[in-house]
Amino acid sequence: MAQITEAFALALQVMAMGMLLVFLFLSLLIAGIKIVATRYAPGISSVPVQSSDMPHTKIDKKKLAAITAAIHLYRTKN
Repeated sequence: MAQITEAFALALQVMAMGMLLVFLFLSLLIAGIKIVATRYAPGISSVPVQSSDMPHTKIDKKKLAAITAAIHLYRTKN
């Protein structure tokens, strides 16, 4: 009976050590990723994009109707 108790205690120690090591590794990984993300993140542009910069495309009404019908048919079947 003493051997089983000792083996169980050793198993708990190994499990706790493994969980601690995984926790430490993941914590360091997350901290490293956050540091890299803040250091090498692209800067925010101070010039806002205006809607006039976007290209205006005119969609044919027949194509728009076909796309709308296809989406409606897809949504009714799924």
